[in-house]
Amino acid sequence: MRYKPYLMAQVNGLSSLNLLVGLLILSALLNACMEPVAAPERGTLPGEFAPGAHPYGIDGTVNDQQALTVESLAWPQDHEAMTTLLGFPLHFSGPYDYYQYGDRWLVIRNDGPMAVGYHYEERR
Repeated sequence: MRYKPYLMAQVNGLSSLNLLVGLLILSALLNACMEPVAAPERGTLPGEFAPGAHPYGIDGTVNDQQALTVESLAWPQDHEAMTTLLGFPLHFSGPYDYYQYGDRWLVIRNDGPMAVGYHYEERR
């Protein structure tokens, strides 16, 4: 009987090495699909916004409690549920909803009907 110096697991016929390689490839593909996004710049006139971004014309701000709730959520979330929680954003640009939170933006990233993540950006 020959001894193998490492342990290998089998899951549905796939070895741990094959599973690890598959996960690494999947991770690389997902990272390659992400694109960086910059926060919109506020214009000089009240209500003016960066080109390509669309104002809703409503309040669009979040308070400390709402921001803490967003941070504690398990992602992804239903976009409609996020709108119920936070209201409509102050601005949107593509898949990104921008909520004013103090002197920065709380940005919710959407993918179709799902809100898939969030991040904060400094307002310029």
